[in-house]
Amino acid sequence: MRMVWVAVGIIALISAAAAGLYWYNAQLHGQLQDNLGQLEGAVQAENWAEVKEISRELGKTWNKADTAWSPVMDRRDIDRVDESLIRVAHLSTSHQKDELLLEISMSKRFVDRLLQKESISIKSVF
Repeated sequence: MRMVWVAVGIIALISAAAAGLYWYNAQLHGQLQDNLGQLEGAVQAENWAEVKEISRELGKTWNKADTAWSPVMDRRDIDRVDESLIRVAHLSTSHQKDELLLEISMSKRFVDRLLQKESISIKSVF
């Protein structure tokens, strides 16, 4: 009977850790999407000082997400997001509005797909 309780405890511990990691990943995803949305608004308004500030904040948020996601998510998908955010940072310094807006929407999509692939669902299990 003791062995059953140990097994149940281990399963509960693993489940709690997985739920905590999923919650943290969802928080990072929300922060990245918020930053990208703010950046998109600033670019459309052509407020380049605000674009620079939001871009810096986006870089900090991405560093946290990259550190947390690298050990547990597909590296190719993380690299795709990283490359897109690097292009966003470069385009934001060169004030290329149309190309920057396109790259921001691509970054949003990559971040969404990354979380969708890692979310718990029947589709992701089978």
